Amino acid sequence: MYFKKIRRLSPSTLLIVLTILSISLFLVVGLLPSFLYRTLDIESYLVFHMIAEIFSVIVSFSIFGVGYFTYKQSKNSYALFLSCAFLAIGLIDLFHVLSFPHMPNFITPNNNDKSISFWIAARLISAVTLVISAYIYKNSANRWLEKNI
Repeated sequence: MYFKKIRRLSPSTLLIVLTILSISLFLVVGLLPSFLYRTLDIESYLVFHMIAEIFSVIVSFSIFGVGYFTYKQSKNSYALFLSCAFLAIGLIDLFHVLSFPHMPNFITPNNNDKSISFWIAARLISAVTLVISAYIYKNSANRWLEKNI
């Protein structure tokens, strides 16, 4: 019901409304800094960061599962490529979570450099994947883009 009303709005009206909403959010943050500014101790921050990162890992694994297991029906090479890339990104993000400095040791002693290296590797793989995905077409026949490989 509401989406039909939004579709009737002109693009300029919609842009003006979104601009006003964006500016109002900045004003709220600017006018209430003492209410919004919080400093977490290291234990609370670690728990918050772990929950956020685990959510990211679960989303990456879910994207892999949907793309990989629907390939049999869709034969979509593009989705298969992206889903396999998200599997790699999810695994490296999981290694990033397990190598936080205040976590138990993950293979070798944990430190900030190890955790940051995993995070940078995951972001690098995601960036390269998105660039390469521009050259993969939905129904392209490529021997490297098969489920068995």
